[in-house]
Parts: sequence; C-alpha cells; structure tokens
Amino acid sequence: MAGMNRIYFMKSTNFEFLRPENNLLANLGGLAEAVLHLDPGSALTRLRGFAEELTKAIYKEELLPRMPQSSFYEWRIQ
Repeated sequence: MAGMNRIYFMKSTNFEFLRPENNLLANLGGLAEAVLHLDPGSALTRLRGFAEELTKAIYKEELLPRMPQSSFYEWRIQ
C-alpha cells in the first residue's frame, strides 16, 4: 500500500510558529483550525488534545513534578 508510511501535517495561520519547537502542537492546532467551521465539536476535541500536549510540554520544560497516572484535570489545577 503506497503512502501508508507518509506523515502529513496541517499548515495553519495561527499555529505554524510552534512547528520548529513542537510539531505535534502545530499539527493539532492546524487540524482544529481546519475543521472549525465544518465540525466545531471536532475542533474542540482537537483543542483539548492541544491543551493536554501543551501542558505536558510545560511540565517537561519546567521540570515540574507530577504523579505518573494523573489526569489532565489534575495537572491543570495544581
């Protein structure tokens, strides 16, 4: 199956500046932006994933302690 191993990314007007440091955040933001007017619920789901990944990146960058099995909700209220 040709093309099965390709990695696609969404270019975005608002999230492209993140790509050099965090490709995943740029892709999640781009996907949310692309589907916003077609499927707002899906855009919210993508933005939730964006928020989770951003929180992980902040915790990793700042070397913040966290419990291994903690949820996103628990991370954001600390």
